Amino acid sequence: DLDPETLDDVFTEYLADALGVDSKPYEMTEDGIAIVSVIGPLYKRKSPFVSNYKAIGEALTAISQMEQLPPIVLKIDSPGGMVAGLDPVLDQIRELAEQTLVVASINGMGASAAYRIASQAGSVFARTCGASTSAGASCCHQNCKNIL
Repeated sequence: DLDPETLDDVFTEYLADALGVDSKPYEMTEDGIAIVSVIGPLYKRKSPFVSNYKAIGEALTAISQMEQLPPIVLKIDSPGGMVAGLDPVLDQIRELAEQTLVVASINGMGASAAYRIASQAGSVFARTCGASTSAGASCCHQNCKNIL
């Protein structure tokens, strides 16, 4: 017997496989760096997109249980997503950042919830041609020197 949430996970995982989306939550480089993907629209549970809060959380849990914590790169290219499910991921990243090097790399877009995820890393690097912003956060610099 499958409950609705498990059935939804099975269906979306099947759809992701059919679309050829790699649902592997993280990978390790040869030199021992953990790369956690935060790619595409972010949802609470599994989705046909590359990343979701459930997969990101599972990746961070697996990394936190390693005998020796590796440095972590959050590879971000996402317009953001749902608020529901975001807080546990933020907590995990914040806790890991207190124990090991955590760096966010925004290549393309790091907006809204993805920007919030990046903000929990110790350092954030973004390409100059990317969009890195959060809804509700805006900065405006005006030079009024020649007005008076």
